Order: sequence, then structure tokens, then C-alpha cells
Amino acid sequence: MAVPSQLDERRFDLIGTEGEIIANMSRHAYGMSIKRLPEEEPEPVPVEMPEGGGHMVGDVRLMADFLSRIESGADPAEDIQLAYHSGSVAFAAIESIETGGMVDIPSL
Repeated sequence: MAVPSQLDERRFDLIGTEGEIIANMSRHAYGMSIKRLPEEEPEPVPVEMPEGGGHMVGDVRLMADFLSRIESGADPAEDIQLAYHSGSVAFAAIESIETGGMVDIPSL
């Protein structure tokens, strides 16, 4: 889950059974690394910082898609379902962490 920060910092950690993938997406510390278990030092993964608007060009792509859908008259139902499921997964993950159990995500 991504959470906004006043410090222009974005970090994503994917923790698995064999280690962790760490992505720093701020303008001053952009990069990725892999930290394997047991407690090894993170190995850098070469990635290039994209150019463009906020959220590392994500905002530009979202706006372009939004305008394209308006111009084409596309039905927004599919996007609404994708947004619902994206948010549902994030909130279910939080609930699962808090309760220690599985969480059902109902369909629309």
C-alpha cells in the first residue's frame, strides 16, 4: 500500500519467505534493493528514475487515461471495479494484520 508523505518520500517493501524487496521512490533516494534472509546486507538493483509528473509519472498516465475514456465515451464500470478491488485488498491486508486471520473480500 502506498501512503502519501509530506517529506516527498515513498517506499514499498515486499516481504516474502526468502527475504525482502525494497523500493525507495523519493526524488532524493530513488532505487531498489533485495535483502535476502538471514539478515544479509541489501543488494542494489539498477533502476532508472522515470521523468514526468507527480507520483513518478503515474499522475500523467492517470490523467491521459481519464481524458481518453471521456473522449471515447467508455463505460466506467470496469474502472470502478478495479478501484474497488485495489482498495479492498489494501484494507483487507490491514485487517488481516490486526486480526491475524483471513479476510473475505466481497464482489461488487
